[in-house]
Amino acid sequence: ESDKNISTVCFDSGFTSIQTFNRLFKQTYGLLPSEARKNRMKSEYKSIQSIIASYQKRVYFKGEFVMEPKFIEREEFFLAGVRKHTSNGWQAIGESWNELKSKLDSVERVNNSVMYGFEDYSEDFTPSPLSFYYMASIEVLEDTLIPEGWKKKKIPKSEYAVFTVNGNNSNGEIGKAFRYIYDVWFPSSEYCMPVEMCGDFEYYDERWDCQSKSAQIDIYIPVKKLEDK
Repeated sequence: ESDKNISTVCFDSGFTSIQTFNRLFKQTYGLLPSEARKNRMKSEYKSIQSIIASYQKRVYFKGEFVMEPKFIEREEFFLAGVRKHTSNGWQAIGESWNELKSKLDSVERVNNSVMYGFEDYSEDFTPSPLSFYYMASIEVLEDTLIPEGWKKKKIPKSEYAVFTVNGNNSNGEIGKAFRYIYDVWFPSSEYCMPVEMCGDFEYYDERWDCQSKSAQIDIYIPVKKLEDK
């Protein structure tokens, strides 16, 4: 709210890099300093306790494992499947998969060896307790006919950070990976999630075998550079 330019605020606050200041401001408040000033946005400041808890969480996951993504771009595509909300418990995810598989043979797929678990954070999302819409799904063409009760979703063209998860989830590897991505990697990266793609997805192909400890899946996180408009 002062008349100082943003670089002066940055250096007066003890930062030695405007890039670091911008990244951490975005991480903490969800928008860049220039956007906050332009829109005269108000933000609820984090308490010291919440900041300490966040860093303790990062240290825990950094000590457990480190995952480095590869970056790829995908064109627009379409998913179809069974969508359920997790507010009544995580069994909703298993129910989605069971219902999808019961009618899988009746739908023409783009790739018969690939399935998707899409997490949609664009509506009815709560961070604590964590709840969101989950869709067990397959890739289809835009005009593919789908069974009654299924949903179809257009996934826009996007760049993705792709993380490979090792293990068949017997030790909760997938959940640990998501927590690492959002609690450790994302906050310290130069990326944010594009508003037009408020969600992510698990990519299951021939590497996935729930009976094998050598199984693998990929987690696709849509990203854009913080300075991108």
